[in-house]
Amino acid sequence: AGGQTSLMACIMDAICKFLRVVRRIALFFLLAGFVAAPNAAGAATFELGETMLGIPVGHYIDVALSPSAETSPDSILAQADAFRPLDMDWVALGPVSGSVWLRFSAHNPGNTVIAWDLDLHIPLSEHIRLYEIRGGSAQPAIAPRFVPFPAFRLRADPQETKNYLLQIDMQSPHLYRVKAWSPTEFASENRNQSVRFGMLSGFIAMAVL
Repeated sequence: AGGQTSLMACIMDAICKFLRVVRRIALFFLLAGFVAAPNAAGAATFELGETMLGIPVGHYIDVALSPSAETSPDSILAQADAFRPLDMDWVALGPVSGSVWLRFSAHNPGNTVIAWDLDLHIPLSEHIRLYEIRGGSAQPAIAPRFVPFPAFRLRADPQETKNYLLQIDMQSPHLYRVKAWSPTEFASENRNQSVRFGMLSGFIAMAVL
């Protein structure tokens, strides 16, 4: 039993080290592209749908970095050259001494109200704030729910376009996806994740014992 426990610990440690290396490499390429594209156009507007099954929205996000976590949302919005299109599904962030800012727009092309969930695979230890941009000014929006990762329940009226700004204070490097879900599908996915996590935990416990 002791040998099996030691082996599992070594395997988990190796996996964690590998993931840290992958995250740092992804962050390097993100920052390299960020610096190399000073005149890039802004990202396109994300079109909402009645049914969304975890659609990656990275290609619709503009990203900016600020040296201080005390930077205000209005001051970062006022810097016309601060944002660059992310232009990838995967988001690689941190660690940074200040804040990472994600700016995006969502449009409801239909004739009915659309409620949707913005799903962020970011650790709970990170500070996350969502703002809605109105008239060029950032207004605090709703607080995130944790299911288990942070998520925001948003809505858009028919033919309405909403502009958002997300502030993240990253304390460690992370590689994750930002996804859009319709509420029913999001709830179903969370239940499935809980089942998968329970099965994986049980498998690891059996292997160790």
